[in-house]
Amino acid sequence: MEACPTEKVERYLAPWASLADDLGLSRHEINLVGFTVEQKLQDLGFPALTDEQILSWEKVQDIVDSVVDIMAANSK
Repeated sequence: MEACPTEKVERYLAPWASLADDLGLSRHEINLVGFTVEQKLQDLGFPALTDEQILSWEKVQDIVDSVVDIMAANSK
């Protein structure tokens, strides 16, 4: 099993950083990041991300927004 490319994400934590261009992530690697984020959310008791959410990720901020939205919607 391939490891999530978290070291690439850690190098470019700027919200405006492009996942493909700045971080050099392939669509497959972005999906692995999505799977990793989804697993962590589920471990914390939050619902899974949708495929549409993950497929729409283009920038680091998109990942942050997805996580914040899920946590806010389910913390009431």
